[in-house]
Amino acid sequence: MTDGPFSHCEAAVWNFLLFWCLGAPGADLSTITHWLGDSFSEAEIYIALASLIERAALEQDREGYYPIVSGRPYRNVGAGWGDILEMAVDPDRTLH
Repeated sequence: MTDGPFSHCEAAVWNFLLFWCLGAPGADLSTITHWLGDSFSEAEIYIALASLIERAALEQDREGYYPIVSGRPYRNVGAGWGDILEMAVDPDRTLH
């Protein structure tokens, strides 16, 4: 999936989308910047999104942005909180 660790902003975007996509097919850009805008600038969020897409950790379509987990889109799947805590990433963590 990805090479190298996630930055703090990438980790925040990934974790947000993992949570958001439990009940939605994706999050649009305004939703992401609204929820993460207190911690990161729009530029940082845009850079993180572009980096995560380039690294095949996220996808984007007409529904919005969503994470890729085990090579498949992760959205609207109804996973439990235990699954979320297991899949959430820490900054500086490398996923293979």
